[in-house]
Order: sequence, then C-alpha cells, then structure tokens
Amino acid sequence: MEENEISTPEKVKKAIKFIKAVNSQNNTFVAYSGGKDSVVLDYLCKEAGVKIPLLHNVTTIDPEGTLAFCQRHGAQQIRPRYSFLDLVEKKGFPTMFRRFCCEELKEKYIGQKGFFGIRKNESVKRQACYDEVSDIYYYTKKKFTERFFPLLYFTAEDIENVVNEHCLECHPIYYDHEGKFDVTRRLGCIGCPLQGDRGKMDFLRYPILLKQVLRRGILYHRRLGRTEYDAVLNLVYNLFYSNGNYEKFEQTYKGLFDTDPWEILENYFFLDREDVLRGVPKPKF
Repeated sequence: MEENEISTPEKVKKAIKFIKAVNSQNNTFVAYSGGKDSVVLDYLCKEAGVKIPLLHNVTTIDPEGTLAFCQRHGAQQIRPRYSFLDLVEKKGFPTMFRRFCCEELKEKYIGQKGFFGIRKNESVKRQACYDEVSDIYYYTKKKFTERFFPLLYFTAEDIENVVNEHCLECHPIYYDHEGKFDVTRRLGCIGCPLQGDRGKMDFLRYPILLKQVLRRGILYHRRLGRTEYDAVLNLVYNLFYSNGNYEKFEQTYKGLFDTDPWEILENYFFLDREDVLRGVPKPKF
C-alpha cells in the first residue's frame, strides 16, 4: 500500500512508533517553528510518552504573535548572532536565489539529532528532495545534524485531521475570521522572497519593516561605493521584476526602468523618500 493511501490514524500510529524508537537511542530535540506541522509533531511526541525539548530559531522577522505562541508552548528560543536587518546591511537584500537569511536564521545548527516537521506533500521541491525518513544535514564539514521526519508522508489533510480531532491550538494566523482552522495558510518570515508575490503583501501590512529593510540596504550599497538610488533600484527589481542574478548589478539594473524606482515604492507602499533617507542609521559594519 502506498503511503498516501494510509489513513490518518495509521500514519499517526506509525509516527508515534518511529518517535519512540528514535528517541530511545538518541538525545533528540524538536525543531519548533510554531507552524502547524510543529504543533502536530509536538503532539505526537507527547503521545509517544517522551519529553523532548522544543527549540525555536528566532528569525527576528517572525509574524506577530509567534514568539509568544512558542513561549506559551514551552519552546526554548535560540536567538541569532545577527538580526535580519543586520544581515541586510552586511549582505544586501535576499532573494529566492540568495537565501542567506534562511541559512543564518532558520537553518542554523541547534543540535546533533532532532525531529523536523518536513512533509513531502508541501511542495514539488520537497517531493523530489526527501525520500527517506532521516538524513544528515551538513552545516560545515565537521558540524552536522541527523534529522528525523515523522511527518514525511503526512498530507495537508492529515495535518488538518489531527489538529481538528484533537483540538490542538495553532498559531492565530491559521484561523479565519470565523475562528475555523485553515490548513492552507502558512507561517513564514515577513517579506519572504519565496512567496508568490515575493513578499509585497507582507510589506504592505508592515510598512515600517520595509522602511527599515530599505535603510539597511542603502548602507550596504554605500559600503560598496554605490548610492541610495542603486539600493532602491535593487529592491524594486527584486520585488516587482525578478529574483534573478543579483551579482550582475551594473548590467541588470542600469537603464532598466522607465519610471523612477522611488515613485514605484511611493505609489505601491506609500513610502516617503525624505522620510526613508532621514531615518538611515549609522553603519554597524
């Protein structure tokens, strides 16, 4: 029988049995993002009768309420050396092809052996990349984590079934205006370039964050001998045109736009140029 033909209760039993077996031989942790899969994974660990610490990587651009939700559920918060804004000042604006923020904020090393809420059903990429219920993820040649995936063959429907059947509390972002759990919603970093709109809707909701991101991006470009105009070109290109090859700055951005990129930001996000420039901080790096 194919994994996707197995009922939710059977998948739950198999996952609990897997968690018990792995934990009996290892000192493990749960990578706890506060998302729906993390919530179900934590529930399964409790059903397995094992006490496993929940570790939450703080990204500094977590959606509102995430830190409080994770704290309430007992997750230990692992804070990064540099905030997201610090990384923008050091490395520029992230894109789907320059995911340094994921590497340094979400995927950094937190332990040798852990349970992760990865599911093949989540995306085409995960469907192709994950064939085994465990793997070894290398951060450097000598530093690695052995990862275990109890939810690997769970579908979105399975997650929804477990949440609803056992009345599991999820992050507020997963509930509609009537208080009904919506499994299609996602809990991701604010402004993530991997979103279908490259984060534009998030920045409309959080215009202050967008201003801070642009200001720190201006500092990055100035350090390279460029201007604030170059930084705005860069940001507008990433948000509205392409997440393509960032490094070819001169060839990619110069002469591309018929409209002043400042006008695009002003019209779409209601950003005021003078306000942005007035608030550019002193460089940290």
